Amino acid sequence: MRPLWGYYRGTRRHRDGFRARTGTMSLKTALETLGSRPCDHMIEVIERPDHTDAWYRMSQSGEIEWSVFDDFRSSVDWPTVRYWREMATHYPAAKIVLSTRDPESWYKSVSERSTVA
Repeated sequence: MRPLWGYYRGTRRHRDGFRARTGTMSLKTALETLGSRPCDHMIEVIERPDHTDAWYRMSQSGEIEWSVFDDFRSSVDWPTVRYWREMATHYPAAKIVLSTRDPESWYKSVSERSTVA
């Protein structure tokens, strides 16, 4: 049913996982502009307590609760990128978007915009 899933890889050094400051909000906006909306993003986990609980359960059990994707046609950002291989198998017609970012550029961006409490 979902024609497009976006998986965003953070940097060349951090394979198969999310790193902040990698443009996931821009990719979310692009996918939604192209018609693949709504697009799941980390903000959905924060705004949906039932999803927070489901993602926690999945992190503990390793079993995917596919119902967390029912309202979405695409997905970027953590925690969905953790399961990109399983999603590709579950949704065989899906398109996977793999992106990279130069590690030095990523580090500079994170350093300039992050604060340590």
